[in-house]
Amino acid sequence: MADDSRLVFALPWLVQQVRDRFEAEGVLIPNAFGWREAARKLEESENRIMWVPGDDSSQVAGDYEAPQSVGENPRALAQLAELCTVYLHAYDDEEPEDELVQYTAVRTLHDVWFRAVHLAAVGTYKLSRPTWHGKPKERRRGATMRVLLSITAPIPDEEQAIVPADAGAIASAHLHAKTDPAPDPDETEPVTTADTAE
Repeated sequence: MADDSRLVFALPWLVQQVRDRFEAEGVLIPNAFGWREAARKLEESENRIMWVPGDDSSQVAGDYEAPQSVGENPRALAQLAELCTVYLHAYDDEEPEDELVQYTAVRTLHDVWFRAVHLAAVGTYKLSRPTWHGKPKERRRGATMRVLLSITAPIPDEEQAIVPADAGAIASAHLHAKTDPAPDPDETEPVTTADTAE
């Protein structure tokens, strides 16, 4: 059985929140995470969202910022505004040669994805530089939009276990995301600064 007690940072947490909302709302679009996923051919017809850590045009991982919250335990040493390049690819096979239909498919996927991100991470994320991906004069299957996402989370002043490659122990889980005001304890989608699973 897989051990779920490993560290959870804000970016993979957000990806999972989007996956969960898609599943709950019947949106059958996979959300793939990682560097290798972007190497797949975007001309393929499969509808999908690809989350690539960092700005893949520059390899910049993000920016350090001053800590925002006071009185947290553990205190935040800084904030990391972590970048992620998101590719939204959609293909409507009913009218494969109609570019307006393909445009509409991607814009619809974009808006569904935007809503899921906003509902999960309001106040902690920024989206910028939405661009059309690919060469305009080339024939392609569907269309792709590229968006740069930034999600901000504290870097806590606490010891973390660095697990050797051959060890079985895994560090305690923390969700490094910030909310303001503090979350309602009855909330079903918690976003806290440092929840520790024992």
